Amino acid sequence: MSLTLSPREGTGWALTSAIVAAMAAVFSFDLFMPLGVAGGVPYVAAVLISLYSRRRRLTVFVAAGCSLLTVVGLFASGPGSILWIVLVNRGIAVFAIWATAGIGIVWITSGRSEALLRQSHADLRALAAHLNHIREEEREKIARDVHDELGQTMIAFKMDLSWLRRRIPDDDPSLQHLVESMLATCDTITSRVHSIAEELRPPGLDCRGLAAAIEWEVGKFEQRSGISCELDCSIEITEVDPGLSIAVFRVLQEALTNVTRHAGATRVEIGLEQTDETLVLYIQDDGRGLAVPEAAARSLGVLGMQERAIAWGGEVTIENVPGKGARVTMQMPLPSADRSQPAVQQ
Repeated sequence: MSLTLSPREGTGWALTSAIVAAMAAVFSFDLFMPLGVAGGVPYVAAVLISLYSRRRRLTVFVAAGCSLLTVVGLFASGPGSILWIVLVNRGIAVFAIWATAGIGIVWITSGRSEALLRQSHADLRALAAHLNHIREEEREKIARDVHDELGQTMIAFKMDLSWLRRRIPDDDPSLQHLVESMLATCDTITSRVHSIAEELRPPGLDCRGLAAAIEWEVGKFEQRSGISCELDCSIEITEVDPGLSIAVFRVLQEALTNVTRHAGATRVEIGLEQTDETLVLYIQDDGRGLAVPEAAARSLGVLGMQERAIAWGGEVTIENVPGKGARVTMQMPLPSADRSQPAVQQ
């Protein structure tokens, strides 16, 4: 993993020359000053220049060199003042040099830590986006295999059972009843196969678009939960990137699951809107709301919604609406023609 902290990082000839020139200038200045003047204090300038490189070892090396020149200046400069004043002044100079170096090293270390932390967060989000992408590809492949392979096998099996039923003698009702039961079981399995394929990959999302897939999901949710739903998806939605569409769809699924589990709602409003270059999805229920919105925002389901949104440069907000339960809002920027991949992967 490569980490770039700043274009200033690194020591080149220009920076080295500036440090040497500063130290030489201060030392020359110190030689012509009376012995009682703390001429070593200006060495702080050389230490400050070394901080420009953001290298702790260089700063320590420069501080040590400046301290040595300060001591040398004690004996090389001309006579001037009382000895104890001279020693105090030189001690102040050395203290100023190392205090500046210490503060600078702390600043460099904190800057590196913050940069590493930001890079770590970015890497984790990129990994989460990649895993979501791989998961959706696997779901699509499994859904296709289940629907095509297993579905066709069940159809062929049903055709064979139908052929067998026509050849059973009328005077053998027990065998006829067995075949009828097998046909009913075959229909049940076929229906379940289609349901599994639909759960793995929403039908219509790839061919009919996001709005149609949301309408299908809301209808299925209303049938399963018995909660009345009002869908506002009447506006004209432009063509949406498939990856962005599945991210929005999965956020809708998770939000509706939370409504079923926690809200105690009797009615849900779902809307899909497009404003300029932004796609907005909102889900609002009339349930009990969130007792602690901050805690709810840290739940795994909500974190998953937020990560899906962040992967595409969007955001998910959850808030209580007075007298109306909770509201989940997802805002996603529509990718331009030259950007069709998640933002964290670019």
